[in-house]
Amino acid sequence: MFLYMLAVMIIMTCLNYELTAFSMIFVCILSALLTIVIFYAFQRLPGVRLRPLSRQNSRKTLLLIFLIFLITFAFYMLYFATKYPENILGEGSDTANQYSQAIGEIPYNNWHPVLHTLLFLTLPLKFVDLISFTVFMQIVYFCLAFTYLIFVLYQNGAPGVFLLGLCLYVWLNPYLAGWMMYPVKDSALTIFAIALVAYYIRIIFSKGAWLSNPRNMILFALIAVGCTYMRHNALLFTVPIILTVLFYAVKNKKTRLLTVLSLIAVVALIQLLYAFLDVQSPNFRTEEKIGLPVSIWCNVMHKTPDSLPEETQQVMYELIPSELYEIYDVSEGFNSIKFKDENFWYNLDALSYADVIKYTYQCFRYAPKESMKSLSALIGMVVSADERIWPLNLSGGPNHLGLDENVFNRLLTFTIQIVTLFSNSPFVILFGSLGFMNLALVIVALVLLSENRFSILHSLPLLCYNPVFDSNQKTRALQSL
Repeated sequence: MFLYMLAVMIIMTCLNYELTAFSMIFVCILSALLTIVIFYAFQRLPGVRLRPLSRQNSRKTLLLIFLIFLITFAFYMLYFATKYPENILGEGSDTANQYSQAIGEIPYNNWHPVLHTLLFLTLPLKFVDLISFTVFMQIVYFCLAFTYLIFVLYQNGAPGVFLLGLCLYVWLNPYLAGWMMYPVKDSALTIFAIALVAYYIRIIFSKGAWLSNPRNMILFALIAVGCTYMRHNALLFTVPIILTVLFYAVKNKKTRLLTVLSLIAVVALIQLLYAFLDVQSPNFRTEEKIGLPVSIWCNVMHKTPDSLPEETQQVMYELIPSELYEIYDVSEGFNSIKFKDENFWYNLDALSYADVIKYTYQCFRYAPKESMKSLSALIGMVVSADERIWPLNLSGGPNHLGLDENVFNRLLTFTIQIVTLFSNSPFVILFGSLGFMNLALVIVALVLLSENRFSILHSLPLLCYNPVFDSNQKTRALQSL
């Protein structure tokens, strides 16, 4: 953990301040002190169990779990009733495009995951032809997945205080609730990820025995592959889980082989479904694949083009017009210029992967600071706690459920008070900063190292998918802490 915190804080120091001997010493001392204090404080917390404690399913337990579902559903329906967005089908939005696919106006296109379009838009619209119903069903899916995770944690001996804290985090978090008001791939990925983590816990605590059941194996394959298909970069989350399950949790070779075959079978079925629906492959796929390195090139060419070798500069100007480098915005990355001029797409298509690696290496070699700034801006998306979290609209939404005006206004006032309280207070560090959650996860994993040296593996999915770097100056210090 010391090395983890040290690396993060050094990077933040390098990006924001002049690198001095004093700042380096200060970072080392602060990292060491935080490590010692947090680690030993956690070890002495009462009620922390380092071994699973199986609990039986009693009627009282099931009623308690059902009550958690109802409370979760009530909190999210509060947002749905008062803060449902008016412009959810705004012109040019991702949802508008997927909605057009779902109702058959345009062919299915895999620019945004088609499986997400099918499950979260097409299917609900077959029952009720209202876009708001897709959000309602998304809330139901989320509540079911979260309640199941709580149930699994309870069964395996999680302390009651921890479960209560987790429930409060989900119930009172305006950022999470805000995202669930939009039928977008990020929300769908959250739901699948919660279910996948619940299965992962069952597999780990049963030492792989849970997966030996054919039904459970199929369910794990469906959720793992489904989670991967919800977002094009979800592999960073699912692959560490799948590899840990196959090579650490499951000891039986037959179970391991059947699990792999199940995963392959689900992928094959989805691809057959795509073929049946005649799903179109999007244009500009090459540009999407290399968006991260191109963003690094653009920031270097925007800030310090003369730092690169003359030959490389010439190639950069051949790939992208100089006027686009001038308007490049590091906070938005490649997207800030992607659709400004269609003429340069062909030039990027001509690049080989060797070229991509070569020019990215040269950027880091000759302009490391600007390269790191661009990288941190890209991998830090959706982790800041400020006005950029757009689902939080304090003005509220329309009274689309037809509620009594007095009732609606009271609900709206209460919802706005919750949003204001938790977005303008120290709680924003907890609710809006994934860096905080990442650090907590690393601490827990390292505390468990005394019991099992492989426990650090369980933190890798989140750490791979959600780095703590962030491009926003106001929250950078909070992220590193």
